[in-house]
Amino acid sequence: MNRSPRFEDKNRGFTLVELVVGMTLAGIIFTGAFSGMKTGFDIVEEARDQARVTQLLQSEIERMRTLNWTDISALPAKETITLEGSLASTYRDRYTFVRAITSNGTDRVQVVVSASWVNSGRDRELEMTTGFAKDGLYDYYYRTL
Repeated sequence: MNRSPRFEDKNRGFTLVELVVGMTLAGIIFTGAFSGMKTGFDIVEEARDQARVTQLLQSEIERMRTLNWTDISALPAKETITLEGSLASTYRDRYTFVRAITSNGTDRVQVVVSASWVNSGRDRELEMTTGFAKDGLYDYYYRTL
C-alpha cells in the first residue's frame, strides 16, 4: 500500500529538538513563577516583622511612660533589654532590643529604643525615639500608695 508523504507527516510525533525547546520554555516559565512567589513571600514576611517590631517597640515606650522621673533617670545609658509579654516571649530569640538614653540637660532625656533582626539573609533595624522631662506630662496618671 502506497501512503502519501502528507499522511505520514500527520502521524509523526514531536522531534527531539521540539521537545527540548518546549521543556526549556516550560522550565523558564516555572522558574520565573516560583521566583516571583518567593519574592512575594519574603515581602510579606518583612511586613510582618516590621509590624511586630513596631508593636514591641511601642509597648516598651508605653511601659516607660508609667515610670516616674526617678526611675527613668536611674536607667543605664545603654542596655540590651528583654521585653515582656506573650508576643515578646514568642519572638524573643528572633529580635534584639536595645534602649539608649541620652541626657539633654538636667531635667530632660531622649530615649531611643531599637530592634535588630535578620530577614532573608539581610540585617534589619527599626528604632523609635521619645523624650521625657522631669515634671513633664505623661500619657499615664500614676500614684504612689
